[in-house]
Amino acid sequence: MPINASTVGEAIESLDKNSQKLIVQGITSQGIFLKSQVNEIVFVTGGKYPGPLTINVPLLPEDVTQPGEEVGYADQRLLFKSGLCVNIKNAALWSPPDIPKIIQPSSQNISDVYDFIQQSGVQSLGYLIPSILNFTFLNDTVGEARFIDLIRSKKPLDLASLEKLLGWGRGLTPSGDDFLCGIALAISRYSICSKAMVQPEDWQNSLQEKARQKTTLISASILKWAFRGQSDKRIIDAFDEVLTGNGNPKRISNRLLSWGSSSGVDTFTGLVFWLSRCGYLY
Repeated sequence: MPINASTVGEAIESLDKNSQKLIVQGITSQGIFLKSQVNEIVFVTGGKYPGPLTINVPLLPEDVTQPGEEVGYADQRLLFKSGLCVNIKNAALWSPPDIPKIIQPSSQNISDVYDFIQQSGVQSLGYLIPSILNFTFLNDTVGEARFIDLIRSKKPLDLASLEKLLGWGRGLTPSGDDFLCGIALAISRYSICSKAMVQPEDWQNSLQEKARQKTTLISASILKWAFRGQSDKRIIDAFDEVLTGNGNPKRISNRLLSWGSSSGVDTFTGLVFWLSRCGYLY
């Protein structure tokens, strides 16, 4: 049952050229997470959206594997026990598009995106956005204390509060980690920060190391790539459009809502928080 991958992300480079065994780390409706022998994650998916972790195939058959099962890797082919063979040899390597030339986000545009998110009824960290934008004020009976403390904090970079978000929430990618990914992308891809805000200098490495200890390997891997300026194409496209200041709110919200159960919106909330903290909103 051979299938040729169409696109792969840069995480594929973590797979050694020599033969090895991978382990099925998790399965979602969109694909299969595989862990390599060096604890790196790749994601085999029949979805059309590429990202740093993805191995995109035209169609991924159902019930081809189960969590904990071994998957062989040899000659740039993934070999499943069910007989599925995914050939990545001729797949195109995906990388994010160029960064928008003008970064000028708008509070009103973000508010309009938030309105569409609210209409969806998805449970997410999006409820924090009005407070971040100063449309309302958080009180002690609203939301999680860790987010209230972070939003109220006067520190430019409150590393202790950020670390409390690691592993918070349910699922393969907890909401706290997704929020941190939004901050990581704002800094690494869009350079939204200043030297005074990113002290100590090694805070990113420290946060990533703690993520390995406190959250899922899948989530820690996504955070690692966010600090390298990469994420799912839907997130990159949505962020690029938001940061121009006049993006289409419905299109942006649809992209965010299509990534995970709440991951897209949670990641977006992290971006909005960091934009506010850095004084980028008007």
